[in-house]
Order: sequence, then structure tokens, then C-alpha cells
Amino acid sequence: MLFYRKDDDGGTDSGAFYVLFLDSAMHVKSHAKVSAVSGGLTANLDNNDRFGTAITYLGDLNFDFVADVAVSSYLDDDGSSNAGALFIIYLSAYGTVLSHAKLSSLSGDFTSVLAAEYNFGFSMSFLGDLNSDGSADLAVGAFNDGDAGTGRGAIYIIFSGLDVGEFSYLKTLLLLL
Repeated sequence: MLFYRKDDDGGTDSGAFYVLFLDSAMHVKSHAKVSAVSGGLTANLDNNDRFGTAITYLGDLNFDFVADVAVSSYLDDDGSSNAGALFIIYLSAYGTVLSHAKLSSLSGDFTSVLAAEYNFGFSMSFLGDLNSDGSADLAVGAFNDGDAGTGRGAIYIIFSGLDVGEFSYLKTLLLLL
């Protein structure tokens, strides 16, 4: 995977990522681009969303023998300016999008309030299967989350379910004494 958060397909700095197909010598033999206007993504990406800021492998969430990924858009404006969003992308064998689920203040039954400038999705990391439910989990950073104090940040642990698009989360705040 290769990402380019400042790609201008569909709007200034709306973002994109590329799926790279490698040969046995690790040379790129082909690629597929996913953006606001290519690769089958049906989500609305606006100017300066920075889709593709962070990307991480999630395994095969929908059991179709193709890897799926989480892709962030830390300047997405769902609910508030630059609150951020996370996309779970179910890929085809051709590197195009079969479907997606979006987690934000307004999407995906995500009940956490993502206020202006929280920048949810600025960073991400695959965690394996923390809760032993057979599905991938990940950590998502919101470096400007202010729930523990102005700009202190937070880490969300996102637990994906076995059903496509099913998610729950745990929020961890950084508390400085």
C-alpha cells in the first residue's frame, strides 16, 4: 500500500491510496488507485480531507480471501471541522473497493463525540485480535482530542466484529498529573 494524503482527485488535498501488486522480485507489476473519483470508493471526500493519511492492514474481515484495510481521513469534517474519520475498506482482488464502512461523528454508529480539530485518524496501528473474537482490532490516534484537557489527545481501540461493518470501541485518554 502507498498513500498520498494530498492527492487532488476530486478536490484539493482530498487524498488517495494505491494498492501495489508486486512480482516475486518485489518490483511493482501493476497498481490500483483509490480516491474520490477512482477505484470504486463511493464515499464523499471533500477538499482537504486528507484521505489516506494513515493506512493499516486488517486481514480478511469479510472472508473473501482478499486483504482489507483501514484508511484514515484526519481532516474530515463530519460533525465538526477537522474532527476526522476512519474508513474500513473491503478490497477486491483487483485493488478496487468492494464496499466500505465509515466511522465518524455522523457515521457507523460511532457514539464518541469528535469535536472540532480532534483529528481522529491522524495515526493508526493494527493490533491483531485483542478481544479474541476472530476479527482484527486497531488503535486510532486523535492527537488533538481535548477530553482530558486541551490538546492532550486520545487513543481509540477499535474492535471490529465478525459481521461486515460491525464495530465497537474503547477510548483511552492521556492524563498528566
